[in-house]
Amino acid sequence: MLETSKGLTLGSEWLSSKLPFLSFNRVQGKNIRKDSKAQNLDITANVKVILDDKNYSVEFNFVFDRYDFNTFANLNGNTFLNLIPEWLQENSMIINIIISA
Repeated sequence: MLETSKGLTLGSEWLSSKLPFLSFNRVQGKNIRKDSKAQNLDITANVKVILDDKNYSVEFNFVFDRYDFNTFANLNGNTFLNLIPEWLQENSMIINIIISA
């Protein structure tokens, strides 16, 4: 179970050890770039799944259901990146741990 009483660093280290490793690096020309859109999708999906809370699921699904994965854009202009600072504003230790992990 996710332990929040030991603080952000220990909580996120523990959770990181439980999550599958995903590489968000992609080759673009001769450069390696981090695919931040895929990373933001992963972060928000983790919040949705781990918390299993109706409100986060509704917000996530609102972006996901209208997301065009060919153009990496949402038809309404919403993005997974927009959800992260919105959720961080709640100042929840568990959300901070999940996002940090």
